Amino acid sequence: MTYHADQSGTSITGGPVNHLGLSFSRLEPNQFINWIGLGLMTPGNKSLSFVDATVLNQCRDDKQAFEMLKRAELLVPRGQALQLQLLTYHGSNQPSVPTQMLYDELLLELESRRLTTVFLASDMKMVSALEPLLLQRYPKLDYTIETLNDQYHFSTTQLAANLQQSESRVIISLLESPQQERMLSRLNRLMQDQLFIGIGAGLPESIMEVRANESTLWRRISLALRKKRHSILLKPTQWLGYAARWFEARLHPQGDTTQLNLAILGSSWRSRLLRTLIALKASSFRVRRALGRLLKRTLDLVGVGTGLLLLSPMLIIVALVIKLSSPGPVFYSQMRVGLRGKLFRMWKFRSMYTDADKRKAELEAQNEMAGGVLFKMKRDPRITPIGRIIRRLSIDELPQLLNVLTGEMSLVGPRPALPQEVEAYPVLARARLEVKPGLTGLWQISGRSDLPFDKQVLLDTAYVHTQSTSNDIKLIAKTIPAVVSGKGAY
Repeated sequence: MTYHADQSGTSITGGPVNHLGLSFSRLEPNQFINWIGLGLMTPGNKSLSFVDATVLNQCRDDKQAFEMLKRAELLVPRGQALQLQLLTYHGSNQPSVPTQMLYDELLLELESRRLTTVFLASDMKMVSALEPLLLQRYPKLDYTIETLNDQYHFSTTQLAANLQQSESRVIISLLESPQQERMLSRLNRLMQDQLFIGIGAGLPESIMEVRANESTLWRRISLALRKKRHSILLKPTQWLGYAARWFEARLHPQGDTTQLNLAILGSSWRSRLLRTLIALKASSFRVRRALGRLLKRTLDLVGVGTGLLLLSPMLIIVALVIKLSSPGPVFYSQMRVGLRGKLFRMWKFRSMYTDADKRKAELEAQNEMAGGVLFKMKRDPRITPIGRIIRRLSIDELPQLLNVLTGEMSLVGPRPALPQEVEAYPVLARARLEVKPGLTGLWQISGRSDLPFDKQVLLDTAYVHTQSTSNDIKLIAKTIPAVVSGKGAY
């Protein structure tokens, strides 16, 4: 077996292997840790990615993701499918170190160095699986977990600022490809002196497998089967891309003409197939979008019909009490901004004295809502005694069932804003206008008026990009305990 030295002087077993325009290296655990140490001591950003056949499939036609892999200082191959390709076409037959061992060595090294490490996770399910394992096996590891969901989808700059403020030194991505590579590429441009490591979604299983090696045979078998769910053999949608790359490697060996050969190949059957797949996905998206709108409207009509039927006696009683308790009309209406900026008249039970709008200017200095866009006071003197009760229980909003019936609003969505509030919106907040406003939404069940405006915007934009009928039903169900608690209602 031969050895060579890279630019940093670290020995790498067998030398790098060039495959499909990427340079892969196989390292022994001690070589791997030496590379990590040198990367941490060297000024500037460094990047390391673990790549398997599925990652290659998902990044091959994504220019930004593939460029991130090409620019990485170290690419470590993993998975039997990619190992087989390297063996077949490049004669790279040196033994492969299990990647779970490298993960373990990496985390132990970071733990011993007491470096601030940030994990990028896709959702809370990943966090709940990972955090107990980190606490058990690496109790002194200084780490935080950033759950992306959709809150940073349009604001990588904000994420980079938060990471830099946390004094992070190592950022480990547990996202799916190619989102992982695109995210690391953007962070690489926005941050300084970071070690970026792309692992993917399989870290919890790998930690469990390392622990299982010290456990019973049955536990080792169970975890081995669980790990196989990440195998390309169980992902039929990936087989075509894997076969295409197999033939690319056979027909077009690596050399000076690699990129030209790939361009010629990509302009023929692969290009036509890609265009066909894009057209099918676009058609599927349009159908699902139309179906989603139909289901949402059906849910609105069913909800309005049920609500008016069950709540009619209470609505009549509330109307009578409002009429008898203070002079003025039973209902109050305002012009609000709806879908794509369209104005509509929104109805509420009157909860304030009739001169409330005139007195608002006198109270602007006492606005308790952070951000300066919305106006809220916990002890607003313009609210009538009965108004405080119906506001706390959100009964004053129930006449908006009529707005839902006429199609101006939906049961679930961002709250409708006043025109002057929309004029003061920052750019990100205007995403709220891409859906119909609603009676309830994410921030209504998360604290209502207690939340600052920027948090309301994040929750509303998250809803805009993740809305579905099932999510709407869950939000409606969660609204009931939120209304009963009265938190943030004033």
